[in-house]
Amino acid sequence: MFMSSYTPRPFPPHSLIDVPLEYILDQLHNLAPDYWNQTESADCTIVIPVPIIHCKNVLTAPRASYDPSGLGRRVTEPASNLLPRITMKLHSDYLSAQSSLLRALFAGASPLDLVQTPCSPSSPPTPSSGPHSPLPPPDVESTYTIPPNLIPRVLPSSTADHPVLLLPVPDPSSIEVLIHWIYFGRTEFIEDALDNGDIEWEGIARNVEYLGLSTDIKIFLGWWYGRWRHPSRSRMRSAYPWDRYPHTAYSIYASACHGQEIEWNDSDTACSDDDDDDDDEEDDGSDEGQDIFTDDDCMSDTVEDVDMELSEDYPPSKNKALGEEEPRRGRSRTTKGLSWPLDVTEQQRQLHTEAYTELSSEAFVRA
Repeated sequence: MFMSSYTPRPFPPHSLIDVPLEYILDQLHNLAPDYWNQTESADCTIVIPVPIIHCKNVLTAPRASYDPSGLGRRVTEPASNLLPRITMKLHSDYLSAQSSLLRALFAGASPLDLVQTPCSPSSPPTPSSGPHSPLPPPDVESTYTIPPNLIPRVLPSSTADHPVLLLPVPDPSSIEVLIHWIYFGRTEFIEDALDNGDIEWEGIARNVEYLGLSTDIKIFLGWWYGRWRHPSRSRMRSAYPWDRYPHTAYSIYASACHGQEIEWNDSDTACSDDDDDDDDEEDDGSDEGQDIFTDDDCMSDTVEDVDMELSEDYPPSKNKALGEEEPRRGRSRTTKGLSWPLDVTEQQRQLHTEAYTELSSEAFVRA
């Protein structure tokens, strides 16, 4: 619950209430190098618990584990009953400008009010960083209801001018590149991480929906997913900006989140003189193939509580030349769309998140 001493921070502040959000975002992106990884000027702390997964024939992403310490170890039960977590000292203006969930929390909303609150991709809309101002297609909507076991909250260690938020995002492994996008508005690091298989598309999409991020990042993720699903066309489209066909890219993103699929037709390719084509064909195929953990993939060793340092020059790989190896996804391309949510994954998440939900009230109070 919120501490009585915490001072809510509505966004935008009263002095900027009449300033267009597009201008505010541009200014924040321009100033990002001055604030990125500057913990001295940070005015909030985000604490992300890393779930402990006890895996036995659990459907999951191909990545076996996430090690926030960066030591190459796998995750298992924490020592001394201390929950593994990622701690980031950030700036609330950047988070509030891009995330409807964090904007509501910083403004004083009760976490309990967020349980059944859908995060609509078009509310509030945000402008594109490119020449377009894409809006979601009126007939396609992607919503996500925050499950009770993933409720964020302000921790008792918060002060009046420095809130400390417990933020149990669905996929801690992709949060670093997502925070970089929030600060800089650039997608190349996310693209590089997806291409290299460092993060999973489904994991970062879950984080995007959970945080209620703006439409721009969803358009990019739709573009990347469409490129991965159709490797024969990826070389053609990769030479053009990802926001060239925003409505189609967004439709692909929303459909993938619902376990469906929308394909680019010839008029949507980069070689066409036409812009967006609203006659995309849908494929209602289901997500048939899944990667399954074996007992050998279960996690071992321990990970202590650590802080994650964010680096401004998070190294992307060299630009992919036309004809290079296609991005890795960890699943067969015969899979039709993605299940949203993956029932088995969510059931397993609820089993092991009950433990860290109970521990959080004890471990984080001592923090």
